[in-house]
Amino acid sequence: MSTDTQAKVALSLIRATGRTHLGNYLGAVRSFVTLDAREDVSCIFGVATLHSLTTQGDPEALRRDIRGVVLDFLAAGIDPERSVIFDQTAVPETLQLSWILSCLATAGRLERMHHWKEKKDKLADLGQAANVGLFSYPVLMAADILGPGADIVPVGEDQVQHVEFARELARRFNHQFGEYFKIPEVLEREAIRVPGLSSSGKMGKSEGEKATLYLSDSYDQQWNKVKVAPTDPARVRLKDPGDPQKCNIGGMHRILDQIGLHEAGALQWVNEGCTQATMGCFPCKKKLLDVMEEAFLRDIRERREKFAAKGDGFVDEIIAAGNQKARARIQPIVEGAMQKVGLITRWS
Repeated sequence: MSTDTQAKVALSLIRATGRTHLGNYLGAVRSFVTLDAREDVSCIFGVATLHSLTTQGDPEALRRDIRGVVLDFLAAGIDPERSVIFDQTAVPETLQLSWILSCLATAGRLERMHHWKEKKDKLADLGQAANVGLFSYPVLMAADILGPGADIVPVGEDQVQHVEFARELARRFNHQFGEYFKIPEVLEREAIRVPGLSSSGKMGKSEGEKATLYLSDSYDQQWNKVKVAPTDPARVRLKDPGDPQKCNIGGMHRILDQIGLHEAGALQWVNEGCTQATMGCFPCKKKLLDVMEEAFLRDIRERREKFAAKGDGFVDEIIAAGNQKARARIQPIVEGAMQKVGLITRWS
């Protein structure tokens, strides 16, 4: 973490709800690594264990996934000597701040949140009821952001509304109790929605093991998933032309081109090979995986294996050290907020 007192504080958390996959990396962790390398930014990266409880019902899996997320942070290139890596649960003051902020939020505003409406409707389709944790998720996220006094919050487009809500609550608090909280900036990441290998949905736990490329997978495991991934149904035979817009493999090639990993002309080669039936799906899939392997997957895998070989104790020490740093920063800010609203934090 930068020692420059003028450095801006960047904060982001990832839920511990399964192994880190390609969608997580391209959509979030890749930008974390970029921020980690900046001298003018102090980074705080957390595992959102409390947020994970809204959908995670397996205690053993949660404990395993906490370490797994941190391993993936390290494997991706985040340096724990430069950035704070912590467990959200280890800073109870965040929950205290969340309650204060919940008393400034309105139910009507939360009901209009895209996240709430989408999750509630999906659960309803499954005959399940949404829990209160999902409903108040944005308030806890606001506490995550305001607690450490974050200046920058790097988020994908699906989370921009939540950061705007945190900004609203900060302004409301400042108006009612006097200027106190910083108004964080939204650092909107480039919109990257990595499709699953076998459906139109985004890559993730809900798409299933066979449709998801995990950072911890071996090359052979990844290739075995990619090579059987469905493509445009129109391509029954090699000579049948296809439409890369109707193929998730084509969609992933477009993402590689968007973020600058494809060499010049590669996307055109893929598109023409598909639409003109001059290339089969097999070499198109091989090209996709090999480009990612050369650009980042091999390095991530090798670093992950190296760190994992050090054992759980190594990861636990990093988390414990990060917890101390995160709490040392967050605790006094939250205590100040408590005093602002009239709560007595110390009686002696």
